[in-house]
Amino acid sequence: MPGILVAERNDKMEQWLTEKKRIVLAALVLIQLFSALFCFKGMAGEKEIYGVGDRTLRLYGGESPAEGVYHIDQDIALPDKVFLSMELPDLEKGVYEVRIEYDADSEQISRVSSGQAGYRKLRENTVSLRPSNIQKEVSYRFMLREKVDDLKAEILYTGEGTLTVTDFRVVHTRQEYGMGLFFLLLFFLPADVLFYFAAFRKGEKPGKEQREVLFGLSVIFLLSCANLLTDYFPLGDDVYFHLNRIEGIAREWESGNFPARMESYCLYGMGYPMSVMYPEVFLWPAAFLRLIGFDLSFCMKADIALINLLTTLLSWLSFKNIFGSRRVGLFGSAVYTLSVYRLYNVYDRMAIGEFIAMTFLPVICWGLVRVFSEKEETVREKKTVFLLAFGYMGVLYSHVLSLEFVTVFTVILCLLLWKRFFRKSTFLTFVKAALLAVGLSLWYLIPFLDYSLHGDMNVFAVGNPIQILGLYPAQLFWFFPWRGWSSYMYVSGMQYVRAYGMGIALAAVFFCFIYFWAKGTDGKRLRDFPEYPGIRAAAIMGVLAMAMSLNIFPWDALSEISEGFKRVIYSIQFPYRFLTMVTISLSFLGCGLYAMLRRDEKGKKGKCFAVSILLLTLFGSSFYLNHEIQGCNWSNFQEAAAMGSGMIGNGEYLPAETDTSELPYTRASAGAGVRLQNYEKRNAHVEFYCENERDAASYVECNLLHYPGYLAVCEETGEELPVSAGENNVLRVEIPPGYAGNIAVDFVGKGYWKAGNAVSLILWLGMLCFWLCGRKKAASGGRK
Repeated sequence: MPGILVAERNDKMEQWLTEKKRIVLAALVLIQLFSALFCFKGMAGEKEIYGVGDRTLRLYGGESPAEGVYHIDQDIALPDKVFLSMELPDLEKGVYEVRIEYDADSEQISRVSSGQAGYRKLRENTVSLRPSNIQKEVSYRFMLREKVDDLKAEILYTGEGTLTVTDFRVVHTRQEYGMGLFFLLLFFLPADVLFYFAAFRKGEKPGKEQREVLFGLSVIFLLSCANLLTDYFPLGDDVYFHLNRIEGIAREWESGNFPARMESYCLYGMGYPMSVMYPEVFLWPAAFLRLIGFDLSFCMKADIALINLLTTLLSWLSFKNIFGSRRVGLFGSAVYTLSVYRLYNVYDRMAIGEFIAMTFLPVICWGLVRVFSEKEETVREKKTVFLLAFGYMGVLYSHVLSLEFVTVFTVILCLLLWKRFFRKSTFLTFVKAALLAVGLSLWYLIPFLDYSLHGDMNVFAVGNPIQILGLYPAQLFWFFPWRGWSSYMYVSGMQYVRAYGMGIALAAVFFCFIYFWAKGTDGKRLRDFPEYPGIRAAAIMGVLAMAMSLNIFPWDALSEISEGFKRVIYSIQFPYRFLTMVTISLSFLGCGLYAMLRRDEKGKKGKCFAVSILLLTLFGSSFYLNHEIQGCNWSNFQEAAAMGSGMIGNGEYLPAETDTSELPYTRASAGAGVRLQNYEKRNAHVEFYCENERDAASYVECNLLHYPGYLAVCEETGEELPVSAGENNVLRVEIPPGYAGNIAVDFVGKGYWKAGNAVSLILWLGMLCFWLCGRKKAASGGRK
């Protein structure tokens, strides 16, 4: 009887606790819901505008020839250079945007300042007002983190040329609410997960090994992000180009264009097809953050951190499943994620596409191990198809040139393992994976191939010989690469050279492999271990990639075989890019050696090997990161307007023979006999009225570069008008004889681009349904 009473009391207590948990959960949900509603209400609120008609505007020189118009010329000297100032007392904290329309024949300056704002409480950049033959309007944001009484938005006159301001306003964008919503989600999501496990799955505590792995992955991720933990931004080689990409994608989304194709913001409004030629998928998180109000440096840092997290997790998951051990997976994740060449790509080169592509190489390794497995059932499993498809697709969505590298090495591996490759199950799995990856990627591949085949752009020029840019053999085994600034070893040798090398940890892995291959271990040869086929293939791939990165590899001789060979080889640009393949091959090799050495009676050799390599990894990467952050240039860079939209790298995607110094950035022109009126341009959309008074065809040239996909339409009749490349590759609209009417020009792409979008969307939805059905089936099977 007492036992029954105790049981009843326990049941009631458990019921009461369960009800209490539900109440707490409901309270948390309500708090989150009201917080989100508050943010949404703030985002939807009225945007305050402070304009030229306000009494807070002060003119320090020049004149106001008309209401809302302010003019100054070089005959007037201003002691502090402040020409026009908008004083904004009692301005509340938030995100604001300064908008200026002007006419100038030399470069001027705009800035926001406050003497009261504390350290980092006013986040702003000084912005150039470029001459009006380049741009006639500029907008830039600033963020105020505390209320101040003396904030000023100013236009400075440099003392040269003339300057006329026709519009000057500050708009409260209310984007701080969007930023707040992001941080709420960032906080509440892990909090909800922790509460769920603590309250409802309390008995399912992770084991010791799981806790070790979780701790290890956290350390790897934090170390890989060490140089991001500053309040400024490190300036890598390609940083401006990729920041311009982020801004361009965000602005296209703001205009309703998803996915972005032609970044109409870039090149001061002339348009540049970065998203057609350069995969953009993994910049979407950064573009989203930019769209809701974050400054560009934060967006880039967040994107790099996300990629570091993905690399950490995917490499762990891949190596864990390849070698059947969480600890081997953790070892591989550390060696790969913290490899010197990868960190060099992240922080020094800022080669976004290349280090994102490296994220998916372990997944490809996982798929290749399965597809070349001796077990037929493993080869035929859908999982193998999906791993290969998503691995190669991830590289495609990151960097097309890296996909070419990976494809070449895959072909070499298939030739090396030709017996298994031509096995029916293996061959069919490769075919299925290729078809799936292509189908899911048609939305990107069709425009890319269209431009590649029909667009005459600089990127398809022959290029330059690359052998001279190869590495010295000494650089491969340069144990402690540091942050240099020279990329041309043929000029200055290895003096001040950059971090071109595998680093001490991977070099140690390579030499350990040679030792064990020659001596064996525990009285066994390497070929006696089940891991041997995999590590042998990795070693061969690694040695081949090392050789291809050197300046003694016969690249010049190979390029003379044919014109096609020359184009392909010259497109590589830098042989040190093969260090990507060295890194993944030797990381795989290290995991294989660790898995093999763990097989002794007590696993001491394996532990000794793993600890030694991990210490070398930690030491080598820490040394490099420390030297990198101390030697790199840095910037408090936040706004795109501060750098301008002309940052397009080396102009690879410009139409061939385009002279950017002669482009009509802010003007349109008409051919003989054409009268042009009411010309207006917004992004890639142009409208104008024209009359052709001649009996012969003529033209109107817009301030847009010509690329396939532009469409010109007569607004009255809907008739399409021919477009072509005009002078200096400017977009030219052909005007028929005697034509009079309104014309609209837009970038709409091609009809078959949209067909590719539809096919990819259907396949992605199909994949989602397949995954959900699989989850449901697994759950129902578990209940049974």
